[in-house]
Amino acid sequence: MSSIVQYVNRETGAVVTEQRHDTRLLQYFYGDEFGSQLMRRLVRRHLISKIYGWWFSRKVGTRKLEKFVKQFRIDMCEAEKPLGDYASCNEVFTRRLKANARPVQTDPSLLISPADCSMTITPALQGTRLFIKGGSYTLGELIEDDTKAKRYEGGSIAIFRLAPADYHRFHFPDGGNADAPRRIPGHLDSVSSQALEYDPAIFCRNQRDIVEFNSDGFGRMLIIPIGATIVGKIVETYNAGPVVRGQEQGYFEIGGSSIVIVLEKDKVVFDEDLIANRRKGLETTIKMGTRIGATPRPCREGVL
Repeated sequence: MSSIVQYVNRETGAVVTEQRHDTRLLQYFYGDEFGSQLMRRLVRRHLISKIYGWWFSRKVGTRKLEKFVKQFRIDMCEAEKPLGDYASCNEVFTRRLKANARPVQTDPSLLISPADCSMTITPALQGTRLFIKGGSYTLGELIEDDTKAKRYEGGSIAIFRLAPADYHRFHFPDGGNADAPRRIPGHLDSVSSQALEYDPAIFCRNQRDIVEFNSDGFGRMLIIPIGATIVGKIVETYNAGPVVRGQEQGYFEIGGSSIVIVLEKDKVVFDEDLIANRRKGLETTIKMGTRIGATPRPCREGVL
């Protein structure tokens, strides 16, 4: 497991190289036999998450919040409220942003990112099989429904991974009609790129919601928020029914988390920079509300 992580900053186009300080711990939990057993018996237990949830939700003073913000390198300049108005670390973690801090691309032909994140895409699935970090599993295994998975054969997926410093509310990538979420209970393993190198099937074991979404411009899709360490609780804040693009769907409580979006075949053309970065094995950092793809151009007289 490498301690060096590289990704493309979409705003600047620069390839950023970072030293991961938690790599040794992740290697112990996921690459060592004893550590892996410890992970299964302790870290995955929801009792641990409840304890951490209580700890980070308890009322603390501004000095503790300042230390928390510094530790996780959270940018409070865009937060809806000043730091002193938050009662707990979890309130800071699940903060809303100021109005217009994340302008939403309004063009109905464009698909937008649901979150601040590091993302990667797969333009075309091989059947319904997903390939992640050298491993693979089927969409049916991910959503625990082989019949519904068949609808997305040859389709496209986008994976959005949220780091602790990111804004942790997520939003609808288009307008449309959203069904009520179906919760699949599971573990709360790390979803970092390093953990996925050791165990690509983490997504199939972690707690997740399956939201079937009939979008205005991109057909039927699946939106799958996935919880992760250490609390990683998923809270859905929308009501089933009509939604507008950029509307808040929910948030993740303190910890790592991811979102997977699955689209039907030939419903989206991802942006060229995302495709190029994916070919290089690099994720792309992106902000909520910005474009990630577009509806395919219609054929006219046999020419695209």
